[in-house]
Amino acid sequence: MGEILKLSKYQPCDEPQWDAFVKNARNGLFWFQRRYLGHYGDRIQDHSILFASDNGKVVGALPANREEVTLRSYGGLPFGGLVLARDVGVNEISKMLDLLSKHMREEGFSRLILTPMPSLYQEIEGDELEALLQERGALLRESRLTSMLRVNADGLPGLLSSRYLKKIRQGRRRYPLEFGITEDAGEIWPSLEHFLQERFGRDPVHSLEEIRELKRAFPENIYFLTAKEEARLVGGLLVFVFKNVLRLQAYFRATENQPDYLSARLDLFAMKTFADSCRICDVGTSYDPCSGKLQDGVNWYKEHLGARGILVRSWEWVR
Repeated sequence: MGEILKLSKYQPCDEPQWDAFVKNARNGLFWFQRRYLGHYGDRIQDHSILFASDNGKVVGALPANREEVTLRSYGGLPFGGLVLARDVGVNEISKMLDLLSKHMREEGFSRLILTPMPSLYQEIEGDELEALLQERGALLRESRLTSMLRVNADGLPGLLSSRYLKKIRQGRRRYPLEFGITEDAGEIWPSLEHFLQERFGRDPVHSLEEIRELKRAFPENIYFLTAKEEARLVGGLLVFVFKNVLRLQAYFRATENQPDYLSARLDLFAMKTFADSCRICDVGTSYDPCSGKLQDGVNWYKEHLGARGILVRSWEWVR
C-alpha cells in the first residue's frame, strides 16, 4: 500500500468506485453502498468521505452526513464507522483520522459522532478505530447491547436452551404453521406497520415504496419471511443478509391470538434458511424505545434462544 496522501468528499461521480471498494472491503456491508445510502434522499445531508493512497487506490471510506456542526457516521443506520481495505492497519487508520481532523476544521465541523460496527459483522475483525479514537481524546457517548448468537450447521443456535427448544416443539404440535418467503413486501407491510404502531407507537424505518425499491436493488440481501395458518398470515419477519451475519430486522404478528412461540419459530426458520451463508445471527436490541432501559423479558427470551450481549459503542470526538 502506498502512502495515504489525500481525503476527498464523496461526489456522485464516485459511485462506481465507492461501491466496488465497499464490496471488497474487510468490513463492507451492503447498506454502505450508494443505492442504499441514497434512499434517504433529502432527509439526510450526505457528507461521505473517501481516502486514497498515492497510487489513487481507495483504502478507506467514511459513510457520513452533516448535522449542522456535527459529522455523523451514519444517521439512519444503527452503526457505521470507517470502511477499510483488507490490508489497512493501525498506521493507516491513524493517518486517516489525522486527515479527517483537518477536514473537519476546514468544513466547520466541531465534533464527530461515530458508532463503529460490532466486530462480528466484519469479515476481518478489528477494533483499531475505537482504540485510536480514544487515544485522541474521544469520549464514550453511549454503550448499548445487541444480542448475537452463533448458528450451527443444522441451523440451530449453538447455545439454544434445550428446555426452551422443547417448548417450541410443543408449540409446533399445537399450532402447525407454514413458513415461507414472499417477494412482495406489500404482503406483510400493512401488518408490520399496524404492529409497530400498536406496540411501540412508531412506523417502520422504511416506507413500503422504499423497501420495495431496496429489495429490487439488493435482492440477495433483503428478505420477507411469513408464517401462515391455512393461508392466513399470522406473522412475519424482515431480515437483512450480510456477508457473514443474518440480521433479524423487524418482527410482527398479524393476529390478536398469537400462536405459541411464534417469534421464536420465525427466528429459527430464518436461521435455518440462511445457515449455509450466515453462521452468526443478530437478533437485535432489547431496549424499550420509550424508557431506553433493557427489557428483562425480551432479553430473557433472546438468552434462552442462545444469544449473548455484544456491545455497540458510540464515540464523540470534539475537534
